[in-house]
Amino acid sequence: MILTKNPKFALERDYLLIRRRNVWLGTTLTALHKIKDEPYAPSNYQRALALETAHSAGLRTWVSIEPWIPGVTDPLEIIKATHEFVDWYVIGRLDYETQLGYPKIPKGWYKPKLERVIELLENLDKPYHVKKQLKENP
Repeated sequence: MILTKNPKFALERDYLLIRRRNVWLGTTLTALHKIKDEPYAPSNYQRALALETAHSAGLRTWVSIEPWIPGVTDPLEIIKATHEFVDWYVIGRLDYETQLGYPKIPKGWYKPKLERVIELLENLDKPYHVKKQLKENP
């Protein structure tokens, strides 16, 4: 499995290798638009578009929705926009929020939202993995 912030580059450079080795191509998505915290990375939209291209070319794709930033990241929106070309999802929380300049996330903030995310993924019959930190401290 490859996880990259620039799946278009990986797709252009390594398509034959990825195809031959049956490698999954993945990226992180924190929103469907560019966010201030990733000024030098391709926009989330560009990353999703590259995965759509990869999926259309017969590659298996995956998305890591993390960090899940309150007020920025909407996993339901991301899943609804990408489920037709993403084969697997990973969901993770934002850790070290205060060190990164975000307000402290109240205990339990993720729990009801995560339940809706899981419900959507299961309704779409999409395999997923919830990261340990999010499971243990939603």
